[in-house]
Amino acid sequence: MRCPSLYVITALVWSGLGPLFAQRDPFAPPGNATGGEDSAPAQNFIVQIRLDIDSIEIPHDQANALIRSMGGAFAGGSKARETALLSVAAGQGKRLHRQFLTTPLGRSQSESIQESPCPTEFDPVMLGLITNPGPPEVVKPFYTPTTPQSFEFKHLGWTTSAEVSCDPSSGWVELNLSHSWSSLTAEHAWSRDYAEIKQPIFHHCQFDSRFPLRRGEWTLATLLRRPNPEAEGVGGPFVPDRVLTFIRALWEDPAAPVTNASRPAKAKAAKTPPAAGLLHEWIEISQTDAAALLARYPAGEQSGALRNDLQERISKGQASLLETTYQILRSAQKSNTRSVTEIGNAANFAPAQGGGQTQGTIPPAIQKYERLFFGDTPRIPETFQLVRTGIDVETELTCVRNEGPFSINTQARMVRLMGIRCHGDGTQEKQRLETVECPAGFAGSLIARQPCLIAKVDAPPPASLGLLRGPSVEKIPEKALLVFVTVLP
Repeated sequence: MRCPSLYVITALVWSGLGPLFAQRDPFAPPGNATGGEDSAPAQNFIVQIRLDIDSIEIPHDQANALIRSMGGAFAGGSKARETALLSVAAGQGKRLHRQFLTTPLGRSQSESIQESPCPTEFDPVMLGLITNPGPPEVVKPFYTPTTPQSFEFKHLGWTTSAEVSCDPSSGWVELNLSHSWSSLTAEHAWSRDYAEIKQPIFHHCQFDSRFPLRRGEWTLATLLRRPNPEAEGVGGPFVPDRVLTFIRALWEDPAAPVTNASRPAKAKAAKTPPAAGLLHEWIEISQTDAAALLARYPAGEQSGALRNDLQERISKGQASLLETTYQILRSAQKSNTRSVTEIGNAANFAPAQGGGQTQGTIPPAIQKYERLFFGDTPRIPETFQLVRTGIDVETELTCVRNEGPFSINTQARMVRLMGIRCHGDGTQEKQRLETVECPAGFAGSLIARQPCLIAKVDAPPPASLGLLRGPSVEKIPEKALLVFVTVLP
């Protein structure tokens, strides 16, 4: 049962600079009301900053190659965006979303969302018979299907929250950004017939970070995974396209304010703040080949050669690039990027309905309804909890200058869906999602532009929403995942 959707579009702006109306002219150059030599401090100059956010979808292999070929986190943003737009022009990608957000030095938020109801609790199915004494006597079955009882509301759409700080006269501003979008990709049916319950499958992407922006130049902020309804409908977390999010900041240039006609103020030098981009890669390869490669490149400083070897194997189809994430962040700050699928997992079950609940001969009047009342429908879920599968990366970066050394603490978590495990049999059968987690963590120093192998983990089998019969059995995994991290200053 669907409820009407509510669309909400909001734009909120807060200024952290004191009373806005206390200024005679917020767009006037710095100076006091009388225009004398005693000028107001530079921070009283209110600058309106426009953020331009461009999300472009291109194939995964192109997105990965584009990031690896970037000259740096700040040097290659504009060129990378031009390359992505060329893929769009060639029909290999598309412009997913373009957003403009104007804010003073302070905080602002923009939302374009749809509130979608998600049922979490259900009243169980009710069965019964209606007898009309006649003549002739007529016996008819009736039933009340499972009915939603409680809902949670999911916000579907785009949400951006931004906080801008620093003095724009230096040519740089610092952006504290939270950028996310959610979508409904498919529905999954639990049980069947009159007991069927449909649970929505959501996809959620989010990027939270603090990083600098140079005036007027595009910066690649993050790479996220866009949902594919066809793949997500069967639970597949890996899809062929990725979304590159580019950001630039525009404002009037107050670099040369004049406090006195004979004494122009000195412009500040545009020095790049310490920051970098972090590239995470998950590459799947057979356990045999992984062991041979690790024996050939045993030392950590040989990770670059190992990554190049794997790239050749990927081009030959001997290895697969499963996932890529990218995030930009400032020194001494944390950043989080998340691309996950949310699926409702059965938590509590109603008593079994049907088979096994009657003894003796079935009355002739209802024999034709035998399957309805005495069939093998499994136990029906009453409550659901959302289970997340996909990629979640949290990173903290420390560096003194942009060429290193770089100290990072990163936790990369991959969760894949195995399938729906059936517990019990017949009317006592319970179905629950089964997932497998592949964590990879690293804390240490990295060299700029040199890939570093941080983990080797067992690769889970292909994901599916198909039924898994019997108990979970530990099997020797045939594939391995090699996880790499690269710092792009």
